[in-house]
Amino acid sequence: MWEQLKLEWQEQNWPEVALSLIALNLSWLIAPFTYLSHHTDKPFATHFTALMIYLIMIGCAMIFTNQRRETSLLALPGLIISVLTVLIGFANLPILMLLMLLLPVYLLLLQLPQISLHNVVGLVTLGILLTLALPAATIYLVAHVLTWSSIVYCLPIMTATWMFFTPLYIKEPKQQSFFITGAWAILIITLLTRPLGIGMLLAVILTLVSWFFLLATRRKPTNLAILTTLQLTIIFGAYCL
Repeated sequence: MWEQLKLEWQEQNWPEVALSLIALNLSWLIAPFTYLSHHTDKPFATHFTALMIYLIMIGCAMIFTNQRRETSLLALPGLIISVLTVLIGFANLPILMLLMLLLPVYLLLLQLPQISLHNVVGLVTLGILLTLALPAATIYLVAHVLTWSSIVYCLPIMTATWMFFTPLYIKEPKQQSFFITGAWAILIITLLTRPLGIGMLLAVILTLVSWFFLLATRRKPTNLAILTTLQLTIIFGAYCL
């Protein structure tokens, strides 16, 4: 076990890991905070520290889990800490607690070779759980209510996850091209639920550029830092400009 942990540690490009972690967390937070700024004036005081710890640990687990097809020992601390954070920090919110527990449990299942989830089903499920456990949960913590409109508001996070994580879940080039194109089309549709403007135009253009990039590099090694940064730029353009 220690040898595998040492090997994984040495394999990491830590600047890329740090960039991926920052890009992922910003991508997950931009939409809910933008929604809250327009729909409520309630302060974000309670559970903020617990939420930030949960987000960072889930981000770490996401990165290490999706780098390897087999079990990643580096992902385990993030999964364990995220579960403990939810159990301790959100014990007075049982429904939200159960919702947030689904994601670390799913990321743990991704590592089990007996359960093959590095495929289309696994990717679609990941996007859904990410949207419910992160941005939707953030909105609920402040607004104390979760509406269909707030979920729709965060849908680009789900569809962007489907598009940019495809190279990590689907390796066969033809299937990868098909799913990237399908996810790209759905991402455009969900982006168009946002108000039209310069930011939206930029997001659509970046989505088109990203689609070409993913198709052009589908036979090359995947760089998660590049994928997460592209995802962040699209989310930023759609919600902040």
